[in-house]
Amino acid sequence: MIHITQGYSRDHRPDLNQAVLQLIVERQAGIPLLMEPLSDNNADKASLKQTLEQYMAQLQ
Repeated sequence: MIHITQGYSRDHRPDLNQAVLQLIVERQAGIPLLMEPLSDNNADKASLKQTLEQYMAQLQ
């Protein structure tokens, strides 16, 4: 279950809902390899590293 946050600070729109969906796709065909929904407005720098580590662990 994810938590949806109200508003987006850059647009100054408190009525917009936001959530994050990280997606890793195959380069040429664009086939989705890993999809991870995230709560709220997560920073890409921290959450992307964790998503890539999870993906690499699955390849092992």
